[in-house]
Parts: sequence; C-alpha cells; structure tokens
Amino acid sequence: MGARISLLQDKTVSWVRRKSGESALQLLTVGKQTYSGDSRYQIEFQYPNNWRLKISRANKNDEGVYECQISTHPPKVIIYYLNVNAPEVAIVDEEGAVLYDKYYEVGSTIKLMCKIRHISMLRSVVYWIHNENVLNHDTTRGGIR
Repeated sequence: MGARISLLQDKTVSWVRRKSGESALQLLTVGKQTYSGDSRYQIEFQYPNNWRLKISRANKNDEGVYECQISTHPPKVIIYYLNVNAPEVAIVDEEGAVLYDKYYEVGSTIKLMCKIRHISMLRSVVYWIHNENVLNHDTTRGGIR
C-alpha cells in the first residue's frame, strides 16, 4: 500500500491498523521508523513523496483497515481496506457436505472430495494422505484409490 504525499514540509507520515471488529488503532510506523513488534511490517520510502507500507508473507489475519495519517491539524487520513484471499481447503462427502466427523458402515464405499478455493492450481499439487502415507492417484492400496 502506498501513500503519495506532496508538500509534506515538517509533517510526519504514520501508518496505523484497525483490526476487524476492534475500535483501537495499532501503530505500525511513524516517519521511517517501524513500531510494530511484527517484523513483517516495513516502511519503504521512495523519494520524494511515496510512503509505502510493506507487509511480508500476508495472511488472512492481516485483513482490515489500514490508515496513512499525516500530522496536520486536524490529521489527514488515507484509508485502505486490505482483503487477503487465503487458500481454503475442505473435504466434502458425496453430497457436498463439509466433513468434520462422519461414520460409515463397515464395507461401505466412501467417496471424499477435496474442494479448494483461492489458489492457483497451475502451481499447486493436491495430496491425499491416509495414516501418514501419501496416496498415489493411480494405484490401489488396501481398497483405497
């Protein structure tokens, strides 16, 4: 996220975060100093007027409102809402119901599906694991295929 600010003079630029569902602000940066205990947050200043907040290895918990504040009176604020499309994986049964626990009769045929969202399948691989063993899609082991 970047804030381009002209004619800053002696004013200070700060980045703060408002977590979803909370009213309190979390101070991230003031000027070129980082005040967050999370080392993933960094300020990247690009001369002459671009103050960028960099978040490394973003995850779903980083979602929320971020504000670039300029120390005028009253303060000027630029608001960003960060949405992170994190991968979602769910195992569903033959009817499409998400499985947490499910019981079957002995001798039943069970069909499970893995539903995946928000991830590129061009660069990803899906593995099925049973009792710490990776199942190969083209072989039958113990009645599992």
